[in-house]
Amino acid sequence: MAEVIEYARISTDFTPETFIPVLLGMVLTVIIWQFFVPRSLKRIQIAFETGEDDDNDGISDTYEVHRISDSVDDARKLLGAKGAGFGILMYIFAIMGVLILSMDILLNPGSRNLYVLGIVMFFPKKPNNQSLLKS
Repeated sequence: MAEVIEYARISTDFTPETFIPVLLGMVLTVIIWQFFVPRSLKRIQIAFETGEDDDNDGISDTYEVHRISDSVDDARKLLGAKGAGFGILMYIFAIMGVLILSMDILLNPGSRNLYVLGIVMFFPKKPNNQSLLKS
């Protein structure tokens, strides 16, 4: 029968194995960012309302649809557009934090290391007003 862990063991040991979940989370983040995100934005479309509400149901009946990207290269150009950097950075940090914590839980199910938590918490840098104004 499997051992039942009542509470997670909190570890403050600083060992090289501490960074395995962090490295795995970073590698998976790079793979997601390089392969999955651009492919999911391929052939993305947006729609704008162009007409009036003809049947008074509160919904416009006419839309103009534009395709923003046709290929993976177009999606990568879209991700690299000026002004998109801060939002993309926050998206990457969110993915990386979730993956690091997931790897820590997967590799050490009954133990939590405070160093891994600290790395996840202090990864994102608070932007100053100067960098936000340049975007």
